[in-house]
Amino acid sequence: MKKLLLLPGLVLGIAVFWYMSQSRTAPEKAQIQERAKPVRVIPAPKVILIPIAVGNGYVQPERTWKAVAEVAGRIVDFNPDLHQGAFVAKGDLLISIAPEQSQLALQEIQAEIQKLQAQIEELDQKKADTQRQLVVEKRSLDIYKNELERKQKLFESGIISRSNLNREEQNLLTKKNTVESYKGILNRLPSERRALKASLRALKTRSQDARITLKKTIIKAPFDSRVAEVNIQRGQAANAGQTLVTLDGVGTSEVLVQVSRHYMKNLIPKSLGKTFEIQNLKRLSRGDVQGMLGLKAIVRLEMGGRMAEWKGRFARFGETDIKTGSIGVYIAVDNPFQKIQPGKKPPLQKNMYVEVELRGKPRDQTIVIPRSAVHQGQIYIANEKDRLEKRTIEVHFQQGNLVSVKSGIRPNEKVVISDLVPAISGMLLQPQVDEATLSKIIKEATGSETVK
Repeated sequence: MKKLLLLPGLVLGIAVFWYMSQSRTAPEKAQIQERAKPVRVIPAPKVILIPIAVGNGYVQPERTWKAVAEVAGRIVDFNPDLHQGAFVAKGDLLISIAPEQSQLALQEIQAEIQKLQAQIEELDQKKADTQRQLVVEKRSLDIYKNELERKQKLFESGIISRSNLNREEQNLLTKKNTVESYKGILNRLPSERRALKASLRALKTRSQDARITLKKTIIKAPFDSRVAEVNIQRGQAANAGQTLVTLDGVGTSEVLVQVSRHYMKNLIPKSLGKTFEIQNLKRLSRGDVQGMLGLKAIVRLEMGGRMAEWKGRFARFGETDIKTGSIGVYIAVDNPFQKIQPGKKPPLQKNMYVEVELRGKPRDQTIVIPRSAVHQGQIYIANEKDRLEKRTIEVHFQQGNLVSVKSGIRPNEKVVISDLVPAISGMLLQPQVDEATLSKIIKEATGSETVK
């Protein structure tokens, strides 16, 4: 009976469940929406590129001069401004060494010269006297010859004796010997005179040397300079060969910077091409090299957040560093102690550590992009559909924070400069132009901003 009472309820429940299942609507499927990735981009600029290389080095004077004592003696005169760091002008007296010894040596030589000159004069007078005496003796000899001939005839006639004729012959021989003696004297006089002349020339040379030595007791500045070192004072004795003073020229300063061959090639004009060789350029004059390379230089000194600048010029190539292969370049700065601005621009002094920026001739227009935008030879492009596209590029050369692209990209294409992780080709991007980075790259490429 109880089972019969449960049956109607069970049927009713089944009916209700069936109704509800037939009237229920199916759940709607949610649509998956693609999210765009925000990225920073720059339109690839095409600019006239200024090749730039940056290096560092120490300032050194172009000319350095050491005053070395060439004579020994006591210091009797001393420039009161001769102190380290002081300036001296060309021709200023620096040091005077006591000249007594040099003067005595010169006086002794002059006395010997006068003595030799007197001997030569005496020899010339002796020659004149001998020549006159020889003329007289020759005439006397002719008389003796005539007398001998006369007595020879008398002897043959029996008028005089043989002994008388012999005495006349003896007188004639004596006179001949006298004549030959004078001739011998005259023959010897030229050699004696040459010997005296040679001695006189040697003494005059010594006299000139003594005069030069005497001048060496006075030491003057050879050019406008700054005193680098002083090793002696008034009253002290200087030894020959001792360095007394060291001067640094103030007309021109130089900085030797080492530039890698990679960056050096960037500075070489395209017209030189593969013919560029440092050794070949070293054989040319400075003007020829400067004309070919067209290098410009700026020397900078960091001063607590400020930069002092000097205009430099290419001077010459230095040696190539064996370890790094970098090329030495000397940059000259003219008049480094002029146009000083207190607190802004100090004098460019010796041993200052400075930065040198070298600039080559402008290149043809080229596309430049940030160096950080290149990923193992590829760049990321936001195409016209704002989809990520990977491009393989050919780099012309690198410079500072940028690279010059030879092929693989067109002007104004949007280059992704953000870090994308992961970077999936075709992914949707939300590009935003980074005006600051674009401006910085253009300024660096065109030389209006310092390359670091």
